[in-house]
Amino acid sequence: MNKIYSFIVLAAFMFSTALFAQNFSISGVVTDASTGEALIGANVYLKALNTGATTNTDGVYVVENIPKGTYEVAASYIGYIKDAQNIQVISNNVTLNFSLRQSAILMEETVVQGTRATLRETPVAFTEITGKDIDFKLASRDIPQMLNTIPSVYSSMGGGGAGDADLHVRGFNQRDIAIMINGVPVNDMENGWVYWSNWAGLGDVTKSIQVQRGLGASPYSVNAIGGIVNVETHGAANRQEFVRLKTEFGAENLSKLSISFSTALTENIGFTFLGSRKTWDGYAVNTPLDEYTYFFSFGGVFGNHSLELTGLGSPQEHGQRLYEQTITTWGDRGFNYNPNWGYLNGRVVWERFNKFSKPQFNLNWNWQMSDQTILSSTGYLSVGSGYGTGHIGSGVIFARDDAGQYNYDNVWAINTNNIDSTYSDDLNRSVSAIRESHNNHFWVGLLSTLKHNFSSSLTLNFGIDGRYYVGEHYRTLSNMIGGDYFLETHDVNNPDKLASIGDTVAYNNDGIVTQYGGFAQLEYTADKFSLFLNVSGSQTGYNRIDYFNFLTSDPDRETGNSWFPGGTAKTGINFNIDKHNNIFANVGYFSRAPIFDNVYDFGNNKWSDIVNEKILGVEGGYGFSTPKFAMVINGFYTKWEDRAISRSVTNSETGMTSYFNIVGAN
Repeated sequence: MNKIYSFIVLAAFMFSTALFAQNFSISGVVTDASTGEALIGANVYLKALNTGATTNTDGVYVVENIPKGTYEVAASYIGYIKDAQNIQVISNNVTLNFSLRQSAILMEETVVQGTRATLRETPVAFTEITGKDIDFKLASRDIPQMLNTIPSVYSSMGGGGAGDADLHVRGFNQRDIAIMINGVPVNDMENGWVYWSNWAGLGDVTKSIQVQRGLGASPYSVNAIGGIVNVETHGAANRQEFVRLKTEFGAENLSKLSISFSTALTENIGFTFLGSRKTWDGYAVNTPLDEYTYFFSFGGVFGNHSLELTGLGSPQEHGQRLYEQTITTWGDRGFNYNPNWGYLNGRVVWERFNKFSKPQFNLNWNWQMSDQTILSSTGYLSVGSGYGTGHIGSGVIFARDDAGQYNYDNVWAINTNNIDSTYSDDLNRSVSAIRESHNNHFWVGLLSTLKHNFSSSLTLNFGIDGRYYVGEHYRTLSNMIGGDYFLETHDVNNPDKLASIGDTVAYNNDGIVTQYGGFAQLEYTADKFSLFLNVSGSQTGYNRIDYFNFLTSDPDRETGNSWFPGGTAKTGINFNIDKHNNIFANVGYFSRAPIFDNVYDFGNNKWSDIVNEKILGVEGGYGFSTPKFAMVINGFYTKWEDRAISRSVTNSETGMTSYFNIVGAN
């Protein structure tokens, strides 16, 4: 009996131990959330047990010998957002499937996506240029030169110097076109202009360019009367690792060397970099260029969040050609003639020369709050500094030689023999000199958008847009052309009125712009038609500080803010007749604040009768598209009221400049 009893006890113990020690398995499938395709080689990992498995060719994984308990199971795959789930293993094997979202989608879901149009869906006329086309066609030209093949778009090289290109869409100049880089507006906040020399190397890092003609479908409160040009650069979301070394050669001693690379630092973090150096003698005589470009993007995906820091800068200096000439002059002197330079003691002196650096840094944060909601925010900073040169003083003495260039030796002779006893008995007064017009700025902004998909058909975008800008404007003397001092009569804080090299002359003031607002856009897409409705509101404040016309102690030297409320209302509809044909129409109304120059004059006086400009735009069109061919025919009507126009006119004999402000133009 004792033996039987012992055997029963031993058997029971062994059975209970076997039950206690029984292990289970976790298995399932890992797929792409957007396509449903199996992900081969995805990692599934249980950190608590330091064990895991990889998926096979069908996306299936099996992790065996899992004891009872509660575990966090994580699935990861390069280029996708990591997903983790908690499970309990109690008495049976567990099936656990994962559906991973591409990390590139979250990384690229920045504010730029809210400004892009879609073929046969967004009811505006637009054209998309891919990075492949840019690589093949742009070469070392400025970005606007790539856009000349787009209907209703015209760009020229301006005077012919590098970076002096201009751009027109439907006849509107770039002051009335919203230029955006990765969804961030870059038009100057005081006058709306865009200086392409600030973005000289942009083409090297551009992923795509989309040009929307007309009022566009951007939800933000941008001044898109003529259109929207949205440049999207490469970034950390690029999952293809590469190293590239490129060299370019061209006419007029063009030489450019660039190196770029992209790498995945970890499973979730990427880094992209480009650096280049470009030199060129220029097409026009004496328009040399020396330019550096740098770009970097560093960021990654961390759960349902992505962070990316980007920086882009192109410090450069180049000679300019800015004066119009008659056809007779071009015929006599050739198309590469440049009137904006001359010789002084056998050396070249530039009347027009530009040197500037305007780096911009963006910090992008995306938060996938749910499958239906994503918050995208971009904070940006730009600090610009530099100048453009020109003449100051009497223009009468700037005679030209037989070749059509300035005779600076003649100016030297006049300046070195000009004693003005009113101010000095032994120093020569420069009747004319060369100055540097500085335009430094500090610019910060925040653009934040919440995107919510109510369904596959209905989407709402709404958010805030805030910007703050300080522009410093002053002139300094850079070349006295033989004289000892220049007479400065504008600065009330300089009683002796004598200025030398490096001193500030003519003007010295700050322009401060504060702008903030909100926007909302509702988009609906059905089988046959799609529509959008957009509203926005903004406040723009202008403040001017004058350091020349007012004593330091004078409280009137600062104007304080003048506020201009503005807003937009836009709507559009697209109808797909069949798989090839569609029609669309849109209408929009802008109330736009005047530019800074139309608000204050050089005496801190506020111009009278200043009101917002009003713009009404109506557009309709027809499209036909196949996989290999596309055609769009559209017509538009724009009514622009209460436009303000500011002009300056300089008397060539006296050197005095008069300013005019014309309001109420329609």
